[in-house]
Amino acid sequence: MNEWVFFLSVPLLLTFFNVIFLSLFGALFLPRTTVAIAFVVSSLLLYGTLAYGVIFDKSMIQNVMETNSGEAFSYLNSTLVLFFSILGLIPVFAIFNLELNGKLKARIKHLLVLNLLALLGIAIIATFLFKSYAAVGRNNKDLTKYIIPYAFYDSGYKYLRDTYFYPPLPYKVLDKR
Repeated sequence: MNEWVFFLSVPLLLTFFNVIFLSLFGALFLPRTTVAIAFVVSSLLLYGTLAYGVIFDKSMIQNVMETNSGEAFSYLNSTLVLFFSILGLIPVFAIFNLELNGKLKARIKHLLVLNLLALLGIAIIATFLFKSYAAVGRNNKDLTKYIIPYAFYDSGYKYLRDTYFYPPLPYKVLDKR
């Protein structure tokens, strides 16, 4: 029974983290745009993972950045377009057609309540299932690479950091023969 509770808690826990991240990040920037970008990116990443078994780590980001247009367009097909339309474009269309009613103060209060409920959900799951999450995390370190879109954001950050912000190391001969 405990395995099923754990299994069912995973999407719930990820949803709580999404609520907090997107609401706080969106509150600082543009809320609709932040959520829309998350839907678009997530739908494309999910398709790549399901259709091709791709994990979007730093080396895959590098492959994407260094590919040519011919290879990139070879992945464009009707299944991708349908998948992207249903999981990416329709939710984005719904988000931008949603009316925001109420004053700013009421919306901020609603946002705080939403985040407090998400934190409470995370606390409840952590209280009762911490040992299970710790065991799974300890024994399956690569599992975090499958968390869409956050693994992609992390890998993209690492790629940008290492490619554009760290100076290249000077070439050194290690063994002079």
